[in-house]
This record gives sequence, structure tokens and C-alpha cells, in this order.
Amino acid sequence: MKARKNPLAAWFATQSVSLKLSSAFAAVLLLGVLGMGIYSSKRVRHQANQEELTTLAQLSERLAGQLDTYLSTTRSLARHLALTRDVAGFLTSPSRGARAEAFNAWLARQAGQTQGACAIFVLGRDGTCLAGSQRAFVGHNFAFRPYFQEAMAGKASASDWTIGTVTLAPRLFSAAPVQAGSRIIGVLVTEYDVAELEHTVHTFAQPGCSVLLVNRLGIILAHSETSRTYHAIEPLPRPVLDDLDRNRQFLGRSFPVDPLSPEFPAAIRQTLEDGAPRLARYRLAKLTKWGAFSPVKGQPWVAVVATPEMDILGPTRAVWVDTLTVGAITSTAAFLLALGLVRLLLQPLRALASAITAFGQGDSRSRAPIQTHRELDVLARTFNAMADTLQDHQENLEGLVHQRTQDLEQAIADMKRLEGMIPICGYCKQIRDDGGSWWQLEQYIQDHTEAQFSHGICPQCRERHFPRKNASES
Repeated sequence: MKARKNPLAAWFATQSVSLKLSSAFAAVLLLGVLGMGIYSSKRVRHQANQEELTTLAQLSERLAGQLDTYLSTTRSLARHLALTRDVAGFLTSPSRGARAEAFNAWLARQAGQTQGACAIFVLGRDGTCLAGSQRAFVGHNFAFRPYFQEAMAGKASASDWTIGTVTLAPRLFSAAPVQAGSRIIGVLVTEYDVAELEHTVHTFAQPGCSVLLVNRLGIILAHSETSRTYHAIEPLPRPVLDDLDRNRQFLGRSFPVDPLSPEFPAAIRQTLEDGAPRLARYRLAKLTKWGAFSPVKGQPWVAVVATPEMDILGPTRAVWVDTLTVGAITSTAAFLLALGLVRLLLQPLRALASAITAFGQGDSRSRAPIQTHRELDVLARTFNAMADTLQDHQENLEGLVHQRTQDLEQAIADMKRLEGMIPICGYCKQIRDDGGSWWQLEQYIQDHTEAQFSHGICPQCRERHFPRKNASES
């Protein structure tokens, strides 16, 4: 089975030497430019990665720091107020109803003097709200809330991001037990708005950059893209969903799962486990992104700042565009320059080839022009010397051939003169020529042929003319 020939290779094989050499020169130069482009691209890519990822990490850590600073202001007020005589006196007073109006006003003043505080309220041992800076809270039972349960166990606590059952808005709660001696008689709760946290998250958002806050369950609490708030980074297990329903943390809200690759949830878990910031590459749907993950110290949250990888590699693409542009321009210029140079170099060779062709076709006077190029000059002189020698030999050979031809023609003519009827004397044997002169037989043959005679004597003549000599010898 015959191998199929490449049409391009077949076409290229039929082209001139100048085109082949020019194309080869341009291709080599283009490969060199592309090689430098690849090297530069890798360097730029590495540098861009390092710079952009460093920036992401710094933004993420700054965001986590600001969130923690705000959270630190929400923790101390509940513990402080739980230790005051006003709160303990209200809970232990037998005339609590009569004191409720004044105590509510006192709580309202405390909330008004605290930045970010939305409400302060006091819960009885059964979780019922007995007093509050907002009257709407009074009478509601919050025993299902984890912060109440922990406070009744004697531990001050801060809640996760929670949607209030009264306000129906996201809040942060801090709770501290109120004690009379060693006995816990109630719980004081402070409620803070999360608008400051949401504002901080949106402040850190930049064009092409996503900022989000994720809790330990994998629920997005705040996002620079508001539509993705309360989404889950992976499907929540059934026990987690049941627990959320029991404590009514999100009031039965559903959590759509974002199409994130496994690297994102893994980075969240590792950041919460070791408390150290990290970088991770992941995919959101078909978009590849880099994210910087930093833990928020005051809560089991992770602040994430992410950007698409294509934005990080933007300088790399610019380098590639520049490389291809420069490569195309330089290779085209190199091709044209090489084509001109090759044609200039091949012109003397073409002249030499023309001279050789003419000489081979019989023009013995054809000579190669002497060139200014040293190597071609030597080649031309060598050919010319060879042509001169061949021409001399040819001329000598032609002279010899001409002479031999004349000699042969003369011999043939002489031989022709001995043909036919030759008049000869019947007695003396002399021969008459065309002019009527008589010649001795020997002389006539020598003059009309190349034959020469040597004289001897035959036995008969010797017997007849020298009989005595023959007798004495016998």
C-alpha cells in the first residue's frame, strides 16, 4: 500500500531553491521568536500569578481582620450588662411587672449608646422574653436558640449568622447568663445588625473580583453578588438540615447549591481546621478561578476573595499577542530579505549554469562571467580554464581530423586513378598517363599510390642472367 503524499510537501518540493531557502530562514526565525515568546509567557505568567495571588491573599486577610474587629465589639456588652445590678435586680424583683416599663427604657438607652446594636432583651429561665429595648420581643420564647441554651449552661456565647424570628432580618446574637450567687436566674441577649458586615464584604469587591463570607456549614452568608447569598457550596447533609430547622437559624430557608468544584469546600474546611489562610484553584461552573481563604477569628467563618484565572493570565495573553505579532512581522521581513539575498547569491550561479548549458550544447566559446564573490569567482575561473582546455583540444582534434580527411581523400583519389583501363606498352611495359607521357611502371605506381618498390631478383631471372654464379654456388 503506497503512502499518501502530503500535497503541501509535494508542492514545496517543486519550488525554486531561493523560495525553499527563504522559507527555511523565515521558519527558523519564527521558531526562535515563538521560543522566546513561550519563555517570556511563562515568566510573565508566573510573575502575574505571584502578584495577583499575593494581592488576593492580602485582601482576604484584611477583610477577615475588619470582620473580626466588628465582631469583637459585639461580644463584651452582653457579659457586661449581665453583671449589672439593674438586670439582676429586675429578674429577682417580686414586683417585676411594675418595674418593666422603666427597665425597658433603660435597655433602650443602652442599645442606643452602642454602635450596631439593634436590641437588648432579657430572657427568663424558660426562654421567654421578659423585657427588651424593643417591645415586640416581649412575650416571645427563644428557648430553641442555641445561644440561650449555652447561656443557661453557664457559658457566654455568640450566635452564628441568624435570621430573627421577630425582625425576619439577619442578626448576630450574644448571650450571657445572669446569676444570683451561683444560681442562673436568666439570660441577657444583645442583638446586632449584620448590615455593617455586608457593607464590608461589598466594599472589598472589585471589578472581576468576588468576595464572600462562608460559615462552617458551607452556607454563603454574604456575597458581593447578592443573588448568591444563602447558597450552599455543597449539598447539606440531612442531619444538618434537621438541626437548622430545630433552631430556626434561617427560618426554613432552602439553600441552592452553587456548581463549585470539590476544591472550594475542601479549602473552606481546611481553613477552619488549621486556622491558617490559604490559596486554592477551583471551578465555578466552567469558569476557573483562584481564591484566597482567610479565617475570621471571632466566628467559624471564612472570608474568601476570588478572581477568574483568565484575569490573572491577562498579561500572559498580551505577551502571546505581542509575540505572534512580532513573529509574523519579523518572519515576513526575514522571508523577503532572505529571498532577495538568495536570489542575489544565486544570480552568479544561474549565469554559471547558463554558460555550462551553452557549452554543453556545443558553444565552445561560452564562458562564465567573473564574479565579485570569492568562492564563485574561483568556480567561474575553474570552469573557464576547463573550457579553454577543452576548446584547445577540440580545435587540435578538428585540425587532425581535417588533415586526416584530406589525406584519405587524396589516397582515395589516387586509388581511383589506378582504377579502370591503364595504357601500357606491350614490349617495354611503360605506362602512358592522361597527359600522354610514358612512365616506367615503378615510377608511375610510386607517383600515384603510396607504394614503394624494393628491388630484388626472382629465381627464373637469376637462372637466365647469372648462370655461372649459380653453377659455382651449387
